[in-house]
Amino acid sequence: MLDIVFVSIPFSNLDQIYPAPAILKGVAIENGYTARTRDFGCDLLNLCGRNVSLFNSVQTYFYPAPAEFEHADIIEQFYKDCVSWLRDNPARFIGISVMSVQQHRCAIDLMTRIKAENVPGIVVAGGPGVAEPVLATTKRVIDIKPTEKFLKFGQILKKRKLADHIVVGDGEDAVLQILSTNSAPEEKVFSEQFKSPVPDFEDYNFNHYLFEDGVYLPVTGSKGCVRDCDFCTIRNHYGKYRYRSGADIANEMIDLNSKHGVRKFQFTDSLVNGGLKPFREFLSVLADFNSNNPDRSITWTGQYIARPPGQMPDDYYPLIAQSGGHGITIGADHGSDRVLEYMGKKTNVAGLFYELEMFRKYNITCQLLFMGHWSEQWEDFLINCKTLIKLAPYVRSGTISAIQMGIPMIFIDGSPSVDNLEKNNIIVSDFDPQNIYYFQNDPESTFREKAYRTIIMHRIAKELKLPAIRGVENLTWISHIISDRTDKINDFYDQFE
Repeated sequence: MLDIVFVSIPFSNLDQIYPAPAILKGVAIENGYTARTRDFGCDLLNLCGRNVSLFNSVQTYFYPAPAEFEHADIIEQFYKDCVSWLRDNPARFIGISVMSVQQHRCAIDLMTRIKAENVPGIVVAGGPGVAEPVLATTKRVIDIKPTEKFLKFGQILKKRKLADHIVVGDGEDAVLQILSTNSAPEEKVFSEQFKSPVPDFEDYNFNHYLFEDGVYLPVTGSKGCVRDCDFCTIRNHYGKYRYRSGADIANEMIDLNSKHGVRKFQFTDSLVNGGLKPFREFLSVLADFNSNNPDRSITWTGQYIARPPGQMPDDYYPLIAQSGGHGITIGADHGSDRVLEYMGKKTNVAGLFYELEMFRKYNITCQLLFMGHWSEQWEDFLINCKTLIKLAPYVRSGTISAIQMGIPMIFIDGSPSVDNLEKNNIIVSDFDPQNIYYFQNDPESTFREKAYRTIIMHRIAKELKLPAIRGVENLTWISHIISDRTDKINDFYDQFE
């Protein structure tokens, strides 16, 4: 019998590997325990004959859980296969990674079967998803009781006795406590020091994933964030900013390169350049490796913050290029300095364009993220449109490879925006607090108005032939929200007239 198995579950995006099971297996192995990992998302894809269209259709069962579903036979076989694998790999503990709210239905269904069919093993659920409330679309299919209405997902699992232990926060120390004492931390776990062994990917078949441009592996260099943007829950999930040494991160990538022949890596961090000292160390070690090993050279990508001009010395940029940095994601978020200040971004538009100039100089590619915000006034929106237009030359030069324009402001539980609703004179609807809100300081700034502005931004991008990504998905989502809740939305705003 193994000490523990770690499994990932659908809803899955199989163009990436979720790192938690591999990291936690590495922790267990290093400390003398036996462990295995399994990505049940890959099993579902194989069950669909690796037909991506069918796979995506089947996954709607988990999220957004349609009223009518035509692939019940595949889902039934999927759960049977999951239970069968767990029986064939018996362990003292079954660790189930719940990364997001999109996995709530699968998690609760799988745990129900594990308990009903007496699968051996003590069930442990962890990941950001256990600390989140259940979305309205999921509540109706997992039969949330009145007594569970205000509980987080992990609390529901405990109340229903489906999970024996819940881990919120860092899993590395928690797993060792569970394995050694059969008891889990009662509160959120945030380790003072962030250091972990090289993730163990020995159980993974990389060919089972849907990589578009070759295999890449995840790497985690930090937890938390140096910023506290009002729309974000990173600090709530991961605590204060903690980071590994830059050399440790680079050597992990070099080690995995040697073991698996993988040359591409993607950071799971909220940002790769949060700490400038470890960032320089990382860049220097990897640049040196690439220079001395051109046949094994490594590339990497990740999320990156645009700092105010001059905050990051200019000699960092050639190191980014030499270390293999490319396709870096920059959270630009808005083209108005006033809105950026309300967001808590601690940067400005000048900082974004300084980064773009340096990226262009050293042939570093990037993609940009933009989003709506409750503080945006009409003048800010016009500035945002002008900023978008100014990005065109960087698209033409190849510096910007994609621009993702998000959806109107979403209020997420645990974010500063939700914690400060009264202070900011914002009222959110009780039927869908993530989407529909009323900003008392600017009554015209409704969800409908923000949706309209989002459509305009996409139209500008289309006219300028800017590489806007996820446009169809975002606009479809907006249309769905408005059409599905028209009466409720109207009633909500009518009360303020």
